Amino acid sequence: MEYHIHNFADREEREYLRRQRFGRKLPTDKLESTNTAKKIEVLGVELQVANRSTWFPRLTHCDNIGTELYRSTETSDVTFIVGTPTSTSNSMEKEFMVHKCILALRARDLYELVITEEESLSSGITPEIILNDVDESSFDVMMEFIYTGKVPSFNTTGSSGDGRYNEYYDTATSILTTANRFGVMELKLYIESILIEKFLIPSTAAGLLLLADSHSCGLLKESSMNAYMVDSEAFMNDMDSNSNKNWKELQESTTLLTELLVYTNSGRKRYSYVVDDGDGTSDDADNFDITSLRERLQMVDLDVDGSREMLLERWKNHLHSSSTTTTDVAGRPLSPRSS
Repeated sequence: MEYHIHNFADREEREYLRRQRFGRKLPTDKLESTNTAKKIEVLGVELQVANRSTWFPRLTHCDNIGTELYRSTETSDVTFIVGTPTSTSNSMEKEFMVHKCILALRARDLYELVITEEESLSSGITPEIILNDVDESSFDVMMEFIYTGKVPSFNTTGSSGDGRYNEYYDTATSILTTANRFGVMELKLYIESILIEKFLIPSTAAGLLLLADSHSCGLLKESSMNAYMVDSEAFMNDMDSNSNKNWKELQESTTLLTELLVYTNSGRKRYSYVVDDGDGTSDDADNFDITSLRERLQMVDLDVDGSREMLLERWKNHLHSSSTTTTDVAGRPLSPRSS
């Protein structure tokens, strides 16, 4: 960009330069008379201005809408009464004012509870759903996740004998149970990974194996069985009162105990993590570990929650569907091939 500062003697010279600026030439005689009649002093100043990108405001109306609605009582249209109002329970009864529209998008099972309750009420009455058998703190964590996406933190530094460690462990397992019950699968899967990373040790392996088996946590179950297989002696010896109770419960579960013993003593290889991008065949999938199955299911936008049997069936169905379906040049599926 170029700027000029001019000192002119009269209007004629200003007019000349104005015309010169915009590409309009004066007649030759006028040009000569102008140049010779008066002295023109021109001071040229050049300014180099860097190109700047256009400023745009940071749009937040979509990012924080859940945060703004969270705990808002003005627009809520359903109430959950959670916990047991007794002095003998660690949990206390608490009311949660929530929004059906949020539940419809993020927690379908809770939304279905609301719809069922509304069918039995007169029009215009705000439904109240009582959940006395649900831990209030875990429900609070789940609702915050539903509205804001915030996950709980677990700063564990102790061991299974430490009170703080045990408190975190109980909290994590309670959140997983609550999220599983109400179909908040993203939170369930996150807590499942937290339990593996921070809490899976010999003294907790039996309890986590039972939890995983009863709540279809494929990755936690596989990790717990691997922990037993790697060091079964520590699994048996490093026990406190809770883990001893869990081990006895595991022994009473004939099916699960048999599965554990077969997994660790049959001599067959462990499930494998396959790092390449190939889908493999149905036979290959039988040897995939949970991580390999979940990665492949996630790539094709299929549900990644569930037991190993559920994930394996889901993946094999996808392989079968892919092998019997052709696509056009745009990638749209065509009719299945005739057999």
